[in-house]
Amino acid sequence: ILQGENTKMSASDPNSAIYVTDSTKDIKTKVNKYAFSGGQDSVELHRKLGANLEVDVSIKYLNFFLEDDDELERIKKVILQDIRTTLYSYLVSNWAVLML
Repeated sequence: ILQGENTKMSASDPNSAIYVTDSTKDIKTKVNKYAFSGGQDSVELHRKLGANLEVDVSIKYLNFFLEDDDELERIKKVILQDIRTTLYSYLVSNWAVLML
């Protein structure tokens, strides 16, 4: 579920999930545009509290697909830099393997 835990996947909304038939371009667009972020409600709150990784969809996808727990922890530490780019890069690099 790309748009957060409180939403549903919908066949009528192609942007509600990443599908095995999606191209790498589609994946990048969906991750950058639709993936629910763990960011706070304002820049000030985000700077003060940081990201909420419990609701961040990119982290949830990586938690599911990434087998290396140490790598996942490293990614969580780097999340403030750009987790969406990390997710896109991982999915594109490993898409064929993940679909086996």
